Amino acid sequence: MPRSKGHPKTGGRKKGTPNRNNVSLDCLMETYSFDPVSEFIKNLQHLSPDVKSASLLKFFEFIFPKRKAAEVSDESKEPEASSHVVVYLPDNKRGSADGD
Repeated sequence: MPRSKGHPKTGGRKKGTPNRNNVSLDCLMETYSFDPVSEFIKNLQHLSPDVKSASLLKFFEFIFPKRKAAEVSDESKEPEASSHVVVYLPDNKRGSADGD
């Protein structure tokens, strides 16, 4: 059952507190001067083109968020304003540049 709004949070981590597993992993990588992104890029050079592209696609899932389709509904309470533009062009047959 979800909590109703307006009640303070009880239990769990406080906002902004990092996960213990992530902190220990970060410490290990820092101790051994390991940068996973630079290692990934260095190892890409030795892969075949199809394995390289599959690896990059998988890697990009962690870098760029997946986009969700936006829902479009035509049910609106207010009528939409017209988006038509009327352009009057000069009449070249009369030889006038201002359209008179």
